[in-house]
Amino acid sequence: MYYRRRLGIGRVFRRRIEMGLEMIPPLRVGARILEVGYGAGLVLYNLSGKDMELHGLDLDADPCDVGQRLARLGTKANLKKGSVLNLQGIYPKEYFDVVVSFSTLEHNERCNEHSTKWTG
Repeated sequence: MYYRRRLGIGRVFRRRIEMGLEMIPPLRVGARILEVGYGAGLVLYNLSGKDMELHGLDLDADPCDVGQRLARLGTKANLKKGSVLNLQGIYPKEYFDVVVSFSTLEHNERCNEHSTKWTG
């Protein structure tokens, strides 16, 4: 519930996701899309129904748990645990038509460490 700590932040988060989804160009039927940092699967759920092959990669989320929740909602996604820094060890080169990542930088310790240098 990272985004529900402050009043109204859930609405802001949802709008950010909607705006990001609107930026994805039209894709062919069966296009492969990877979400890096799928978390609870919200973006994958919103991509379902578009006749795409959905994949997710996350360092922390439990692929079985999230996969079961998505399946109950009618969304099929191939979820894996792993790092985007090791994609070639997980997926073949040029496997995906589109790769998306929403709200992941704020969870990266190294980014947070460097951002304090920018903000003082």
